[in-house]
Amino acid sequence: MEDLKNKIIAILEEKRGFVEEDRDSLANIIISVQNILERYYTKDNAFVKQAAVLHSYAVALQTSKKDQYPLYTRCNTKDVAADLRALIDAVKDEIATIGLPNTPKAKAPKGIQITNNLSQSQTQSQEQNVIVKILLEAVKDELTGKQRKELLAIAREAKDPQEAHKGIMEKLKEYGESVSASIVANILTNPEVWATLGSLL
Repeated sequence: MEDLKNKIIAILEEKRGFVEEDRDSLANIIISVQNILERYYTKDNAFVKQAAVLHSYAVALQTSKKDQYPLYTRCNTKDVAADLRALIDAVKDEIATIGLPNTPKAKAPKGIQITNNLSQSQTQSQEQNVIVKILLEAVKDELTGKQRKELLAIAREAKDPQEAHKGIMEKLKEYGESVSASIVANILTNPEVWATLGSLL
């Protein structure tokens, strides 16, 4: 186990040495680091989640063919490279101090399966929170505080989603077509959404 631990640390150190402020290079190294993390850590682990965010940023930069993505302050080659180095350092420190976690391939006792189910529901809840955050950011960028309150009031007072949909659509039309178009554009160009769209196209 000690040999494996040292080998993983050495591989991560090697990957860190290749980190450059280059879109394509960053994307490739992030994928390599993700593969290592996903082999030993669960999907709800903070390291795995951070790597996923960095990957979505790298994909957004590659797709836009720019070194900076305007919607997110840290979505640029310089910060992504710095964050990737920091992530690799943190993983190396944890492995050196605590060791490697159990591999996901190992059979877990029945009691652990309950924990896994809880982790899955927590992960789903976190994913839903990310979706809500993306939507709220898209709306916040295009609507005034008063307009947001009007839309929330319609949603709260509606008897069901269909009624809310109709009321919100009517209100958005009052704000103008460009507002609706901007909201949709903000959602689709969010790095996390954009990364998923890229894999679907």
